[in-house]
Amino acid sequence: MAANNYTGTWKLDSSENFDEFMKAIGVNDEMRKIGNAAKPTFEILQDNDSFTWTTVTEVGEHINSFTINKQVEETVMDGTKKLTTYTWNGPKLEAVYDYQGQPVVISREVQGDVMTAVLTVGDVICTRLYKRQN
Repeated sequence: MAANNYTGTWKLDSSENFDEFMKAIGVNDEMRKIGNAAKPTFEILQDNDSFTWTTVTEVGEHINSFTINKQVEETVMDGTKKLTTYTWNGPKLEAVYDYQGQPVVISREVQGDVMTAVLTVGDVICTRLYKRQN
């Protein structure tokens, strides 16, 4: 059962170490430049353990849907497809996928009107904060 309510519109407010994270998962220089400049907005619809997640940036929009504990093929902003499994880890929503034999973990948690996303691959950790929009 959902520990937090993720439904809403979330705008990136701050980001630490995102370029290093993108390097670690193999994003090329051109896409990293775009990624670093982007201020994504997530439009999230949550129905218990089912989600529809729309990512909107200056360069486009991607929609992914998933259900907790079921692997799903997702397309990320650079067009790459990956198999991702979402789970609850206490109050955190965690996404895990494989990048060249090492796990990439994106852990998100909502506290009030702030969603914290911690992106980890190997020893690289990126923290991004999103604020709920009214």
